[in-house]
Amino acid sequence: MFLTLVQHLVNLRRLRYHARNFVFLMLLISVVQLTVIPRLCAQVEDHDTFVLDPSIFDQASVEQERLGKVYLSDLFLSPRFDYTEPKSGSFLLGNSYVAADWTRGELISGHFAYGTKSLIGVPSRYGVVNGEEFAIIEGYVQIESEWGRFRLGLQPIPFGLESGINEANLRFERSLLYQRGTMGIRDIGLGYSVSSAGFFNDWLVHNGEGGDDLDSQMWFTTRIGYHKKFFTGGVSAQTGQTNPLSTDPNGNLISTPGGSLQATGINIDEGAKYRYFNLFFAYRSKDLETGFEVTTGDVFQSQFSSHPNTGHFDVFLPFKESWGALFRYDYYDPKDGSDPTNQQYTIGACYRSRYETSSVYLYGSLVVMPAPLNDVHQILLVWRVSPFAQKYN
Repeated sequence: MFLTLVQHLVNLRRLRYHARNFVFLMLLISVVQLTVIPRLCAQVEDHDTFVLDPSIFDQASVEQERLGKVYLSDLFLSPRFDYTEPKSGSFLLGNSYVAADWTRGELISGHFAYGTKSLIGVPSRYGVVNGEEFAIIEGYVQIESEWGRFRLGLQPIPFGLESGINEANLRFERSLLYQRGTMGIRDIGLGYSVSSAGFFNDWLVHNGEGGDDLDSQMWFTTRIGYHKKFFTGGVSAQTGQTNPLSTDPNGNLISTPGGSLQATGINIDEGAKYRYFNLFFAYRSKDLETGFEVTTGDVFQSQFSSHPNTGHFDVFLPFKESWGALFRYDYYDPKDGSDPTNQQYTIGACYRSRYETSSVYLYGSLVVMPAPLNDVHQILLVWRVSPFAQKYN
């Protein structure tokens, strides 16, 4: 009798074991029915015939759900012909770029732009850069909220009338402040912008180098102003410092043209401190566009200092429907003995399509140099093309 009882207990344990296996098997079959089989079979319209979907066997084809919207946000081409005396002419691609945006709702977005390095505007203190090479010129993530706009990444530097502005919306080439490499155009950093009732305020903490941070020195730029209808006015400021880790990373530039005081404005084998202040005004209507800004600054080193001053005054006068005339006066005074004071006079004309998707600009410039240097004459022909209508106010 005892043996019979033991045999029943063993059989009961085996039954429980098989029951657990059966339940597990049924659960596995249910999961397969709910997940795998619908992917294996794609039902055709008559609901009677099923076709095997071969993509289930492709391990590389992982199903992804694209959230948000990706689209081409901007395209701008600016090829040009540049002729400078004596007998120096060249064809250039100029300030050209293409941009794409990703948006998800009204809060989060991303921006990416690829174009010529001249649009980064690496300051001359960091050496010579080939502006015609292509590179990533913008790449940032953005949060737009009721408390303001936050950006992190490679983005425009908010300074004056010409930096932080879309290239397609500039009537002139950037002024001597940027041509001489004193101020950068774009940099990697954290930015914040807020506006209310016409008042605006932009802040940017950035590397200062227009790219990778080599010297671990932070720069700070801000722009504060007011905009209403056709009028814009305000002030900008920038401060920062450098050391030889960024201005002469290999320790061998001091004897080269790219490392001279005339090219960089500083002794690149020594740290330097910078500060700039800018005042700007602009009036832009359909009948007249004009702009004025001045910039002054200080550069300090242990045995060297300079106090650069620069400014420009611009006028664009449209007439008829497609034609326009341009005039600019621009000056640049480094006040350090490395480069003489420059005064540049520019006159020009342009022919524009209705929405300015295609425009041709012709500039003639005279750079007045102090004696005994010769004056510089330049002719610049630029064709601007974009599928997007441009806004200049």
